[in-house]
Amino acid sequence: MKIETMDRASVKFLAAAVEKALQQVADEFGVTYTYKGGNFDPSTGTFAPKSEFSLPDSARRAFERDAYYFGLTADHFGSTFISNGREFRVTGINTRAPKYPIKATCLLDGKPYKFPASVVSKIGA
Repeated sequence: MKIETMDRASVKFLAAAVEKALQQVADEFGVTYTYKGGNFDPSTGTFAPKSEFSLPDSARRAFERDAYYFGLTADHFGSTFISNGREFRVTGINTRAPKYPIKATCLLDGKPYKFPASVVSKIGA
């Protein structure tokens, strides 16, 4: 299919092709790939996709490196805890979020949440 005008339908088609191609590149190099949407300007006919490449265990590495600063250990990564009657799994850390640096996923619905380090430090990792 040849694109003649840059409209929403063309951008969706192009984005799907770009995502597929970049996923193949990620697979070839053994990294994870996440397509994060993009910007589309119909007046100039431009599309700027946003993508993210990372190592498969980069969240664990970052947690192990930075956990100490929040009074945690590397063993807290992947541990589970209960908050407000729901069970969560620790999935990462964000050092730029001083109040809620701990990333966790609800095991019931899979949604991501943020917590203070004090909630996680209470669990025995």
